[in-house]
Amino acid sequence: MAPSAHAAVDQPVPVTPGWRGWLLAERQREIPLVLAIQRLRNPFLDFYFFVISELCEELFYIVFMPFTSWIYGRAYTVDITMFIPLCIAGGNLLKNIFQIPRPYHVDMYFPNGKQKQDHGLPSTHTMAQFAIPFYSFYYFYVERAADIPTYALGFFPMLALLTLWSVSVMASRVYLAYHNPMDVAVGLVLGAAILFSYINFVRYWIYAWILTPGASVLFSLIAVGMSFVIFHPRTEPVTPAHAESGLCLGTGFGLLTAYWVNSNLALRSMAPSVLFPIMEMFGPMARSFLFFHFLRLLLGFSLVVVARSGSKLVVKRLITHFGQQKSPLAEALGKFFCYFCISFTVVTISRFALAALGLTLDSDLRSLSWSG
Repeated sequence: MAPSAHAAVDQPVPVTPGWRGWLLAERQREIPLVLAIQRLRNPFLDFYFFVISELCEELFYIVFMPFTSWIYGRAYTVDITMFIPLCIAGGNLLKNIFQIPRPYHVDMYFPNGKQKQDHGLPSTHTMAQFAIPFYSFYYFYVERAADIPTYALGFFPMLALLTLWSVSVMASRVYLAYHNPMDVAVGLVLGAAILFSYINFVRYWIYAWILTPGASVLFSLIAVGMSFVIFHPRTEPVTPAHAESGLCLGTGFGLLTAYWVNSNLALRSMAPSVLFPIMEMFGPMARSFLFFHFLRLLLGFSLVVVARSGSKLVVKRLITHFGQQKSPLAEALGKFFCYFCISFTVVTISRFALAALGLTLDSDLRSLSWSG
């Protein structure tokens, strides 16, 4: 069996010249600090940090992105979803370049009794959970400051809440021994850089990409996403980072492709008429705004489950058909295809089903615009 990414890291670190040697030495120096933080352990903190950390895993992104698309709007969905490949796939790329193991010591506490098997620098949780909350704050409370009186929380209470969330995620990564403080600090710097770049430059490039007609643009969206997966740095032994990057890139580029289709093809004219008005099955008391959106989410997530299961089955059949073993590259491309299909279903296919059941909103098939 191949050794894990952190094997024998509680032993003396071999002398490695250059910047990587400095990073390895710094990682080793910070192990006593991680152990000191873990001496603060108690049942409440164990539960709190474990939940905070798990909420930012794959399930969070599967649920949160469709929720914003079906409940709020299109431009925000594009923005929030694009932070997933930028932060997580981008961070995984750096992890496989730096190859700095996560902290490990025989006295450390790990949830489920084991450490994660990929590398640690930078912390992608920190990158994503700084950039996403604070972009959301900027989007709603700065760019749309005129709407603040209609929000449940004011400017400073929301800022405090998001700061608490972000700091809790960062603290959880060290408390659970998933990262050294160095990993979190680098993740914070990179997350802030991505946030600044996205607000000022990147989102306008993305909108221009989506709103530009032409088959070449459509094919370039798919080709660029797959190229990032194919040429993603790999490690020996293999870690889960490459496959996770495939998942995140599939999510992002599937959404971009879906919005290109929505913006450049006349989907509104293709929308079916109401075939089965499901709300009519319920009495007047049940026909509330919340129940309407609950049915939208229930149908949408059901379609996402079908898309995920169907795409995984297709990948499995293809591998079996060609008689090949599941290589790390095949796994990453399979994840890319699976989550590409999920994003496309969330944005495009599900909205035809919503229209057929009388659960559509006017904004569902409207093209994306610069104003959102």
